Amino acid sequence: MAKDPEPFLSRWSRLKRERDDAEQAPAPVADSSADAPMLSDAQAADAPLPELPPIDELTPASDFRPFMDPRVPEALRRVALKKLYADPHFNVQDMLDDFAEDYTLLETLPAGMADKLAHARRTLLGQNEADRIEAEEQKAAEKAAADGPSRPPRDTAEAPRIDDVPDQSAEAAQSRPSGEPQDQNG
Repeated sequence: MAKDPEPFLSRWSRLKRERDDAEQAPAPVADSSADAPMLSDAQAADAPLPELPPIDELTPASDFRPFMDPRVPEALRRVALKKLYADPHFNVQDMLDDFAEDYTLLETLPAGMADKLAHARRTLLGQNEADRIEAEEQKAAEKAAADGPSRPPRDTAEAPRIDDVPDQSAEAAQSRPSGEPQDQNG
């Protein structure tokens, strides 16, 4: 392996100094701003507004850049943008919205699915635990049938209240054997 003529630290120091010198050098001025003279804040406030097209004649293909000028009043800018976004092109739903669908309309289970779920419950939880859960469900169903509808159906826009959701954390902790770790779901 050939020995480098310049040691590593010397090369690193030289390159760092060159980079610092290049950063301190003045940056060249862009030619695109040569056409428009630089205005101070006071001069910009006194300068006339750019020529704006009539709002009624705006289409999605129109140039909206003049409305983005900082000298244009905010209300006028909003009216122009409202006209732009009123186009149906901007009202296409992207289907990536998690809350775009109505999840209150549930499909019924296929014919044999309830039996398969009951079998899976017995297999995973054991016969005694599955029987206990089924008895609780049966009692709850009988109570609901005897009570009738407890309240009229809620408006879909109304969020569920906290007291509508039963707290099952204490129940789950008591039914779990002490040696089993708690899983992610409860």
